[in-house]
Amino acid sequence: MIRVLTPSIRFALQDIKLSFTGSLLGFLWVIVNPLILVSVYLFLFQYVMRVKFAFEMPIDYGVFLLSGIVMWVSFANALSKAVNSVIDNRHIIKKVNVSPAVFILSSGISAFLVNSIMFFFLLVVCVVKYSYSSYLLMFVSLVLTLISLLIFSTGLALSLASLNVYVRDVAHVLNHTLNFAFYFTPILYTVDKAPKLVQKLLMLNPMTYFAQAMHSIVIKGALEPKTAGIIVALSLLSFGTGFYVYKSLKEGFYDVL
Repeated sequence: MIRVLTPSIRFALQDIKLSFTGSLLGFLWVIVNPLILVSVYLFLFQYVMRVKFAFEMPIDYGVFLLSGIVMWVSFANALSKAVNSVIDNRHIIKKVNVSPAVFILSSGISAFLVNSIMFFFLLVVCVVKYSYSSYLLMFVSLVLTLISLLIFSTGLALSLASLNVYVRDVAHVLNHTLNFAFYFTPILYTVDKAPKLVQKLLMLNPMTYFAQAMHSIVIKGALEPKTAGIIVALSLLSFGTGFYVYKSLKEGFYDVL
């Protein structure tokens, strides 16, 4: 794993550097893009539709939105970058003795490293605006959530990138699935505000628990033990499944790339 992780981090840092080369705002786009999304939904829900629960939040609805959107952007970006990573680097994989997993992992790592700026911005906003019983507990809860989300995303990335080598439609299906899943994840709302039947369906969505974790952190300053246990279990299950799928399919990569 060390032999794969070390070059993955190196490629991730190189990818980050190339992503912002020639950009006037550079890393500021990491903050600007989520803030634009938050502004749009804030305007829509509070000032156009005037949705009741948007005014009943124990914290500002904008901060509530930001916590969920930052989480989702990191997850979606990691999968979107990773799903084509093996195919996009097939010229290197076929010529150099490097594991295809390096490119899958580096895609996810780069997405999370870039968005760590946004998580830090969220942390600063919460510390400045609200009082919590323990800021250390809040920080530890946020780090645990991010690590769990990274592992969860990496597991999905390993599965999807491996399948995409054989069936190129996977990348197209993923894009549409992410668009649908965003609204089917309690990011703009809380689970209890959905109809009873929808609540049951929402609890089948793994991303629901990561959204609840982020909301719990900004509202209460800590993860609920049950939620913490669930996201850790989901991350391990996802990574274990992804690793198995990758190991099962990687031998045939060189025949179809």
